[in-house]
Amino acid sequence: MKHQRTPFLAFLLCTLFLTPLFLPAQGKWTSASIDGFTPRTYPCAAEVDGIIYVIGGYSSILSTGAQSTCEAYLPQTDQWMTPDIGEVFTARGGATASVVNKKIYVIGGSDKSSTSINSVQVLDPIESVWITPKTTGSMTARNRHCAAVVGGKIYIIGGAQGPTYMNKVEVFDPATNTWSAPTTAGIFTPRRASAVAVIEDKIYVFGGFNGTSYLNTFEVFDPTTNTWSTPSVSGDPLPRAGAAAAVVGGKIY
Repeated sequence: MKHQRTPFLAFLLCTLFLTPLFLPAQGKWTSASIDGFTPRTYPCAAEVDGIIYVIGGYSSILSTGAQSTCEAYLPQTDQWMTPDIGEVFTARGGATASVVNKKIYVIGGSDKSSTSINSVQVLDPIESVWITPKTTGSMTARNRHCAAVVGGKIYIIGGAQGPTYMNKVEVFDPATNTWSAPTTAGIFTPRRASAVAVIEDKIYVFGGFNGTSYLNTFEVFDPTTNTWSTPSVSGDPLPRAGAAAAVVGGKIY
């Protein structure tokens, strides 16, 4: 499936519907079409060549009924479509989707039996095919973690496996299909369903749920030194989980 390349501001989707759409320049919300989109919670999403791919998710707010659905949104025409993709995608919700070299890496999540998994599957949207690479090393099975791409590598952070909430960082290198677990310094609060953003190769993680409370915790990971820090900030953002984050003009929304 070939796509026309057009400029597009990528954003992350972690809600039940892709409505509404925020326009930073005008500072107002507008409603986008939902015709052709399957309602779900905790899907993962990624943008390639100006098209937003929404993958997997749960059919219930109770995190049950994992789906294998892949649908694509074309912002230029405000339309949803279902790509004709070969091979099989493992139904899951609470996974992450990260783009490296125009391929979408879907990692982790929980399956139809609500069991956390550690599989990696790759969507090539140009060739319209799912790929399951043979990997070296392994990731700790988890769901509702967060992921960020720095230097062509995918950093997997936090998440949960059953009642266990994690603070472990694991790194996937798509060039070699290899997992590694760096030794980190500093403190990351164990949690799931955080929002994540990257600015100047540093990974900013905000909010989430620690099993008891919704958090407004804000911590930063520097992959160069494998160090966590907690910046001093002003203001008092609302505690939340399952939120989304996007970078616009060097600021995190």
